[in-house]
Amino acid sequence: MIDRPDPTPSAARVSCGNPSPAPACSGGPSVPPPPDPRRTALEKLPRALDLPGDFTSLTPTARLAALLALPDPGKVVRRLRADEFYQLINGIGLEDAHGLLPYGTSEQRKAYVDIDAWSGWRFQPRRLDRILEVAREVSSDFAMRLLNDLDPEVIALRLMTATSEVLTTDEVEARGLPDEGVVGTPDGTFMLICKDPEDIEVMRRWLDLLYAWDQDETYRILHALRRETLASLEEDSFRFRDARLQDLGFPGAAERFAIFEPFDRTPLRERLKEGGTSAARPSGPLPLALSLAGTDRGLFFWTALEALADSPRLPIFITDLLYLVNRVLGVRTDDWFESEEWTESAAQVLRWVSVGLEDLSAGDTEEAARIATLSSPVELFRAGVEALRPAHIRARKVVAEAGGTANLRRFDEPTAAMLQALASFPPKVADEADPHLPRDPRSMADVARAERVSLAAEVVARFARQALGFDPSAAAPGTGPSFATVVATAWARGVLSGAPSLEPLSGDELQSLRAVAFEGARIRPALRRPAMTATATPTAEELAIREFLGSALDKVEETLGGLDPAVPVDLRFVGDALIVK
Repeated sequence: MIDRPDPTPSAARVSCGNPSPAPACSGGPSVPPPPDPRRTALEKLPRALDLPGDFTSLTPTARLAALLALPDPGKVVRRLRADEFYQLINGIGLEDAHGLLPYGTSEQRKAYVDIDAWSGWRFQPRRLDRILEVAREVSSDFAMRLLNDLDPEVIALRLMTATSEVLTTDEVEARGLPDEGVVGTPDGTFMLICKDPEDIEVMRRWLDLLYAWDQDETYRILHALRRETLASLEEDSFRFRDARLQDLGFPGAAERFAIFEPFDRTPLRERLKEGGTSAARPSGPLPLALSLAGTDRGLFFWTALEALADSPRLPIFITDLLYLVNRVLGVRTDDWFESEEWTESAAQVLRWVSVGLEDLSAGDTEEAARIATLSSPVELFRAGVEALRPAHIRARKVVAEAGGTANLRRFDEPTAAMLQALASFPPKVADEADPHLPRDPRSMADVARAERVSLAAEVVARFARQALGFDPSAAAPGTGPSFATVVATAWARGVLSGAPSLEPLSGDELQSLRAVAFEGARIRPALRRPAMTATATPTAEELAIREFLGSALDKVEETLGGLDPAVPVDLRFVGDALIVK
């Protein structure tokens, strides 16, 4: 770790004049678009910052124009959360929005570097170079001010990533080192041996700026480079950065996936019943909710949020929601450089929060509005995950008993896709329109569908194993008959011999089955009845078996019903409806 003198020398201040206001945009669609259920509540957030209510839905260029048109852009920028300062600049583009950087606070600029110049544990030196070059374009004074915002460990880390050694001039001469790849400090005291010729000019610019910023501090950094290792500098820099980002809601490495761990909803339900509120974060910078701008309109969540539109709790709730977005972003990816990841994380958060809110309120909008005023987004998110957990656990059990995901092909395609989505982490559901597209649940209807499919799969697999003696894991992964084929074959053997078995059927036996079991192109109702009978009030498991057996016989009917019973059955046309020899 680098010794830090106290006090730290202050860098020169930058004075930024206000640019002329940008002309207001006019025009728009002649027919008003349908109302956006998010707008009423979320438009209050930018207005509290003296921005247009539709600020978050503007194009990046329009956002920049709206900010620069304000009488005092700095007043607004300094009131932003540090993470939203990054999102604002990054969404516009650092080169285009460089004029906003000087308006930010030291904490905001630190957060910008903390987010932008790292990918997980790995430092990204070129990104820091880019930030510093943009700062130099603003002014040399501002670039030095930015250096003052950086940890000395980060500065040292950047120099060390480009150099193999830091030597004194005397040491270079004593070794007789060539001039190629050597960069000297402006005062000629130190010589940096660059690893890559491309870094030579970059290091010259760094050293020139560092000496102009603070020569004594630069000496300390260069001396530290002579004794430190790259690994120790990266570890120290990451630790300082990680601590700051945890204050913005980003998860520490040890608790990255804690948000998806089991959550007991009973205390939450009891507290909501009694009308108790959650512990809220202290008030801080005003939220702008940039990451929520592109999220789903149709979620149940937005209806409940309207109850907070005129409440002083709205900024607190949205602030906690944005902390949660950062937490989930830390689960989804190590690199927060891509602005699309923030939007995707926000969408994921709102879907789970919406499911949790719908579950806790039983779909009652008035009750949901009350719950929104009493609970935190983290509680609602975890309640949503917990609503899907029974189906998730059941799906993982089915996958294990089937012998792995490759053996999910024993189910029909939509069921297999749902089980694979549910068994993933974090759990998802299969989209109804495209089963191969796993997604977050958006409503309790999605949860209920997942429950039905996973329960049916569990029941069918158990029935095939226990009643028919079929071991789905016995065959090589991805091979062997489906559960529908197994059940249909056992039925066919029962019809032919009175004793269900899984012995493959011959062509002659299929011809006999066609003659005995069918009435025209349909299976005789009397032979279907065993598959369709159940108690007067069937259980969910009985209903699942009944539906599955019915589907299996439908396939047999479809395969054999159109064949002439007087003609031998060609086994090639039976497909996987039955097990054949």
